[in-house]
Amino acid sequence: MKAARSYAKQSLAESVQVIIESITVHNVSERNQEVQESYKQAVSSISSINLPGIKEETPYYDKKKKTTYAFAWVSKWRLAEYYQEQLDIMTSKLEGKLQKAKYLSTANLKQQALESYQECFPLLRQMEVAVAMLVTIGIDPVGKLPYAYETEVNENISSISRNANLTLDEMCQLLAGSILVQLAENDKTIRLIPYAFEDTRITSELSARFGVLFESELTKEGLNVSTMGIEGIQNPLLLTGSYWDDGNYLKFIASIKELSTGKTIASTQNRVPKTRLIESGISWKPENFEETMTRRKIFTEEEIIGRGLILDVWTNKGDENLLYVEGEIMTIHVKVNHACWLRFIYYLADGRKTQLIEDYYVDSDKVNQLIPMLDSGKCGPPFGVETFQVIAQTEKFLPLDIEKIGPYYVILNDTRETVRIVRGMARNNNHLLFGEKRLVITTIPK
Repeated sequence: MKAARSYAKQSLAESVQVIIESITVHNVSERNQEVQESYKQAVSSISSINLPGIKEETPYYDKKKKTTYAFAWVSKWRLAEYYQEQLDIMTSKLEGKLQKAKYLSTANLKQQALESYQECFPLLRQMEVAVAMLVTIGIDPVGKLPYAYETEVNENISSISRNANLTLDEMCQLLAGSILVQLAENDKTIRLIPYAFEDTRITSELSARFGVLFESELTKEGLNVSTMGIEGIQNPLLLTGSYWDDGNYLKFIASIKELSTGKTIASTQNRVPKTRLIESGISWKPENFEETMTRRKIFTEEEIIGRGLILDVWTNKGDENLLYVEGEIMTIHVKVNHACWLRFIYYLADGRKTQLIEDYYVDSDKVNQLIPMLDSGKCGPPFGVETFQVIAQTEKFLPLDIEKIGPYYVILNDTRETVRIVRGMARNNNHLLFGEKRLVITTIPK
């Protein structure tokens, strides 16, 4: 019953994440610009959801089905109260930091002023999360928003440092230096996740180039950095980030979070002129970016959530901002909380859809265990953004229109029809347990 309670809470959190994904993809256009920007920057780094005040019903065991049912719920108004309170607390702290920074700047203590302004960024990241959660549950945040504060902080930093034409290398040095100042003494290993473009979680050639440079500069500063996770072991600190279209520039945001608390303990940002990247021939968007965004909208339309089957999917590089270089090996593991059938579909960068595994049965002996599924997938052409979709349900699947072409079992249905078919049984049968997970993967040539 303890496991059932845990799964009920996980299912609740995953339902909120699906709502966030849908809002992100279909835009928060009814909100003002400041809310939109705060929301987008927050969701780009949200990897876990904090839902305070979760309530549980007494679990029920069905002897006939030999299944335990647990139910968890949380009050929307309790969440609103909690996150508005967090927003108010962070705002008060931020106002204090800004006041101190402005005093130091007036006293011509430029380096100390810069450090004080940099200390504002972790607070801004936490404020963005609060705003994102309020918007997700349909509540308008009260007070000055983080996007407005961020604009003020950036303008003050620019007036002091005047670094308007940085190279990618120079910007990485500044980002690493700022992170070191905020962390002070730290002997914990920091896991560096590849950077994604804005709130899409899509990586690129720029992500690979930046990752190498940033890791090098962090290491020079004496920090322990790893770009690979160790199976079964979580690094205590996670460095996530994204880069954003900012007119003639690309803005880079870096944030370090404690996995145990979800708290942002360090954050910084800077930007480089796009011309610097164009001169170096570095692309910050994959060639099939627009097609990927269209497909992403189809995935999030009428997505089925909260249907009792918890499905987890990982690669050997984790499950966030995935980036593979030509020749690298990708392995896939899954875990489910109930005996079920699995279907694996891979959407290639050239638009083709392939069925990798069909009607794979996970029996009760493998429930809640890590199951290796694919262990020899070598990265190769076509290159670009690809999607790995795993569907789990407690009955065999409806067939897709398949044709074997070369090494691939190609799905002839278009994307919308494919999604309709794979979700069809669950949509028409409320007693069917169902789960779906998607991993977005960018592949690039050497």
